[in-house]
Amino acid sequence: NADGERRADFPGGWPGDQKNAFTGKGLTEKETEAQRFLKQLLNIRKYTPAFHKGKLIHFVPDKGVYVYFRILDKEKYMIVLNKNPNAVDLDPTRYKEMIDGITQFKDLIKDTSVERAQALHIEPKNFSILKF
Repeated sequence: NADGERRADFPGGWPGDQKNAFTGKGLTEKETEAQRFLKQLLNIRKYTPAFHKGKLIHFVPDKGVYVYFRILDKEKYMIVLNKNPNAVDLDPTRYKEMIDGITQFKDLIKDTSVERAQALHIEPKNFSILKF
């Protein structure tokens, strides 16, 4: 990108703007989807004290996958980041000390339940936030 493109005005709130990223008016489907996704992430962080007050435990990255945990009181979250160009099926037994006794977690992004016995499927260049 040219330097001027990085310094473009934020769309919305200025006379003559065709788009308004504050209200969502005039956004493309892709822009609306990105806005919705970012709002979801920000709300997860905002309403999850473990993310900003909890203890951080992380594991050495393995084959392009980084896993860390955030723990506060009885709340425990597992964050998995896959930087690979291919999907990864992550074997949860590597993290046994952190998930021992846990039989199921909730994927906060997909809003689905995941059985611990299953390998965790992480899409290419993607991530998961799992709540125990």
